[in-house]
Amino acid sequence: MDIVSTLPQPFPEPKKRTTAMTTTSPQPQPQGDIFANINRRHQHGDNLPAFEGTIQHPVTKAEHAMALWAREFVDKKTGEVKTYFRGRTALVGRNLDVEAQLAALVAAGKPADETLPELAQDTSNLNLEPGEVLLFPNGFREQLLAEHAARLVAEGKDPEKEKPKNPPHYWGRWNANPREPLVSNSVWLSKSRVRRNYGELVLSGFTQYPQPSRNHADQQHPASSIFDLERQGVLSRGMPDKGKRKTDAAGDR
Repeated sequence: MDIVSTLPQPFPEPKKRTTAMTTTSPQPQPQGDIFANINRRHQHGDNLPAFEGTIQHPVTKAEHAMALWAREFVDKKTGEVKTYFRGRTALVGRNLDVEAQLAALVAAGKPADETLPELAQDTSNLNLEPGEVLLFPNGFREQLLAEHAARLVAEGKDPEKEKPKNPPHYWGRWNANPREPLVSNSVWLSKSRVRRNYGELVLSGFTQYPQPSRNHADQQHPASSIFDLERQGVLSRGMPDKGKRKTDAAGDR
């Protein structure tokens, strides 16, 4: 280090005027956690949820208890029987302090602004009730995996040796607050590594507010189709007479 240059100077040199281009890196999108285990109390013939866990608001980080029921629908294009999840969340986040929980309870009792429900649907045609969660199969998962493998081959890489791309198995929406936009969910299927339920199916992923992207935009139509057709009584449940079966997750049917 030049010691002389660090000593006080009698007449400081004038600062040179420089112009530099400043670039701002995109801020990471706030996310919350989703995690659910198989509900061991769920037995044949009952109406208990197939999974129980928690879902976290991406901004406030409030952690809500969550129950998910597994249901089946028939894909009209392929004839496959697939599984989707539909559930409810607790009204207040259990990790909030008592004052915040009380405030959430009071706010929930107030009527929502009549102009806001349309805002809540601006990223999807889904009409979810407050606290309702919907997860449906990612219809683009296999396509994305194939595109990723083809890209690796084009680059001269072996897809078997490269780290595999892992798009979510399920994605959907959560109406965390009727006064806010719907929250987007991305969920993966995996096996538990915890001793008490080692090897059992678990659902894990993250929440965030939807961002304009090809994947989200492309998948809005099938999402609304599954939900709306079921409400209209058009969508079938159960096993068709002639259909290929594809079970994405175990659970109540």
